[in-house]
Amino acid sequence: MKRIFTVLLAMLFAIPMLIAQAPSIILVTPDDRDDAQYEWLLRQGFDVTKFYPGALSAAGQDTIDMLNAADLIIVGRSPNSGDFDGADKPAWNNLTAPLIINSQWVARSSRINMFESTSAYHMNDGPAVAYGMVADPTDPVFEFVELEGDSLPWCYPPHDFLENNDSATNGEIVVAFNETSPLVVRWEAGVEYYPGAGDIPAGPRLYFGLGNDNLDYDNPNFFPLTKEAKAVYLAEIHNLIGEAIVPPVVAPADNKVILITDDDQDDVQYEFLVRQGFDVTKFYPGALSAAGQDTIDMLNAADLIIVGRSPNSGDFDGDDKPAWNNLTAPLIINSQWVARSSRINMFNSTNAYHMNDGPATAYGVVSDPLDPIFDGLTLDGDSLAWCLPPHDFIENADSANNGEFVAVFNETSPLIVRWDAGTEY
Repeated sequence: MKRIFTVLLAMLFAIPMLIAQAPSIILVTPDDRDDAQYEWLLRQGFDVTKFYPGALSAAGQDTIDMLNAADLIIVGRSPNSGDFDGADKPAWNNLTAPLIINSQWVARSSRINMFESTSAYHMNDGPAVAYGMVADPTDPVFEFVELEGDSLPWCYPPHDFLENNDSATNGEIVVAFNETSPLVVRWEAGVEYYPGAGDIPAGPRLYFGLGNDNLDYDNPNFFPLTKEAKAVYLAEIHNLIGEAIVPPVVAPADNKVILITDDDQDDVQYEFLVRQGFDVTKFYPGALSAAGQDTIDMLNAADLIIVGRSPNSGDFDGDDKPAWNNLTAPLIINSQWVARSSRINMFNSTNAYHMNDGPATAYGVVSDPLDPIFDGLTLDGDSLAWCLPPHDFIENADSANNGEFVAVFNETSPLIVRWDAGTEY
């Protein structure tokens, strides 16, 4: 009996060893302004602790030991760069744990001294998307992204960049912006940051600069990376902690949605999208045909454009029609009046109509009950309770259409229709 008990006890003690523990990350941040990154790291499955030591040179050995015990330290974008100069500089550089610096201002020669540059600069007004130029497209960190030649959509404005006119560095430049502004640079432990720097990190280091609070201090843009840049960031994190590179977990918060609306009449939808976790911006360009290329670039950089119900359909005809149809980003039209042949021209119909008095519930008839968008819903045969009055519908008596009809009302009024890119309406 004693022998059996001993074996069982040994098995119980072994169980925790069989369960893989999430890598531990300490996110060095003094407040909640790095929470967008914090929540993203949690979504990727890391064990993340937010911590701020203040002046590290004055910290006890217990703090140093705690930091060095982490699988990775990330100095977020929010810390004041003044906490990384003087006696604090060697305290940070002497940490042996792998460490990432996010702040352009902390990385300067007057602070941690990663680069022979005292200058960082703001780009508050654009470009709509800053592109990073990659040094080696075959680098494994780009495994889960699609490069455009040797470039990659990197971040949304406003953003800050480090000015590194003297590009001499002992690190490996992985991605740069505008030739002289590094975005991602790696250093091995024991390698001087740049010739003559005099500062040598005791552990592996990565510069991954991001963010800006110059345009709006109270609402900083501290995690403005595109989904592509987030995939590269995750790959670099896995490199530093010695794990295999995996694709990122994408959540609604990683999707940038632009809601096209000219007033507050679409706010019910706006609030709904925000509740679902999407990164939503309300915007109205007016006559898109008269907009600058910066506006077109901004719209095309979105993961999704939704033309709300409120816009005047007259802003979508004439020269504006091809301007909207030429956008490459995925786009949803909510307005029956905008979808007509006299406007965007989705349907061979100039007619939409009002149903102000009913029915009490309009039912949509679905084409394919097995379509994944109906998962979790209870269909009444092939129909679904759709909307409450009053409501408008488009009249599409000529049902000839190259789109995929998903749901219709009263046989001739489409509710949901899909088109692939490059398909004539």
